[in-house]
Amino acid sequence: MKDIDIYSKGDVVRYLQDLQKEGQIKDCIHLKVNQEYLGAFYPECEEDWASRMFATNVALDSTGYGRPSSYHWPKCPEDCPRYKKADDFVGSIITTNNSKGKSLSSNYVDKKRIEDLRNLKNPKYDIVKLVKLCEELNKCYKNKCELAIAALVRTILFHIPPIFEKENFTEVVNNHSWGKGKREGESKKKLMISLNESARNIANIHLHQIIRKKESLPAMTQVDFINKLDVLLEEIVRILKA
Repeated sequence: MKDIDIYSKGDVVRYLQDLQKEGQIKDCIHLKVNQEYLGAFYPECEEDWASRMFATNVALDSTGYGRPSSYHWPKCPEDCPRYKKADDFVGSIITTNNSKGKSLSSNYVDKKRIEDLRNLKNPKYDIVKLVKLCEELNKCYKNKCELAIAALVRTILFHIPPIFEKENFTEVVNNHSWGKGKREGESKKKLMISLNESARNIANIHLHQIIRKKESLPAMTQVDFINKLDVLLEEIVRILKA
């Protein structure tokens, strides 16, 4: 079988149509194709009811650098309680939900990054809680829970310093070697300084603010640490693999 080009949304959608005809997936409104890790397109069930079948028709890279190291196709349960037939299956797959009362279709933490964390086998640290925090971030992001996102990101920064053999995240930022070359190290360190300061301050604003006569709520852009958090999680994967 010819490999599916996962960098082409068209190829991914056409293959999903084949899987629907074969009965592996249903023509359901909850199946979406999102562009995520390394710009590849990933199919997923937004309700998390579909199981995942390892893709044998996708070119992979075991290192996870040039291409994804793993890829899966969804498999819908026969009696899925969340099934809702799409009037236009293809149109439904490729439609990205907007902010007009609908949940977001992308993820706060890339699902490939979560999978890399889940697959780590390290005798010194159990990262099951870190994985759970990342999964909850995605649920909060899809349901526009900005206050919860602020708290969860701050919790992750408080949780992970022992992986870097440091007592707190400020020590991680200032004392960890963030890259082989000077330019890479300085660039990542600047990102981590920004993540540390902004995530802590924004969380403090909302977690310690008592009720007032007039309130204002944060927008999603205020708690958007997506890129910086991914840099941090990438480094955690690298350390624990070593």
